[in-house]
Amino acid sequence: MSASTEIQVTTREAATALGVSVRTIQRHAKQGKLNAAKANGRWVITLTIADEYKPAQVAKALELVEQAAIIPTSSNGAFAAIGSDGETWYPVTVHTCGCKAGLSGRNCYHRLAAHLKTRATYGSAA
Repeated sequence: MSASTEIQVTTREAATALGVSVRTIQRHAKQGKLNAAKANGRWVITLTIADEYKPAQVAKALELVEQAAIIPTSSNGAFAAIGSDGETWYPVTVHTCGCKAGLSGRNCYHRLAAHLKTRATYGSAA
């Protein structure tokens, strides 16, 4: 059995991560396409992240998405992500990354950010 962690994001954060409008996220939440619930009249989206990612990696991945520091490339499912130095760009997909951790076969926050940015992964980021 795989352990996982749930994080909650706003509709705006989910929209930014998925590259869609807030209204689209609200509609998908209402239709049950997202794991979402209303709290104080606003949708709260719950994302499930495999525990193989450390809390610091989750925080960095969310920051990468919020700052638009991971961008899609012309290849479907491929992204370019900025490194922690703020200057180096790495090629990244949900399965691979060109950073030091990714090249050594470890999970990195760039890959998690790619999961968050990939529209097809509404269900989970694992």
